[in-house]
Amino acid sequence: MQCNAEDIVCAYYTAWAQQDLDVALALFAEDITIVVHASSPDGPRAAPVRNKAQAAARMRAVANEWEFLERYPLVTHVNRDRLRGVLNYRYRHRKSGGIIEGTCRMSWRVRDGLIVRIDQSLDTALFRAFLHAHADASASTEFA
Repeated sequence: MQCNAEDIVCAYYTAWAQQDLDVALALFAEDITIVVHASSPDGPRAAPVRNKAQAAARMRAVANEWEFLERYPLVTHVNRDRLRGVLNYRYRHRKSGGIIEGTCRMSWRVRDGLIVRIDQSLDTALFRAFLHAHADASASTEFA
């Protein structure tokens, strides 16, 4: 069965919401690129991911640190293999028990039935405030 780009992105988010790493990674191309864009130059950052092995390591780190309480991706624009949307989230930091919630902008690119690029724009002021408030629990700067 042939899936369109929106189906593939939705399948990824369904798997990742359940922290099913194997299924989520199966939807990535070997040369996947994931870039987290910071809303301010002094905010916490995550290095770009340049392949599936790096994506797996990043996703494991995120899953170990954060419990996904709610994740609601919404695709707002589709142009064949390029999609844009928002992700509303509510996560619990496993070590501190603190809860963070917010919205981030997302864009995805799909090629040959696999996700080849994800761009995520985060509210770094929100994460910076969370990390500061939970510094005693050693919150890291890994983002989902």
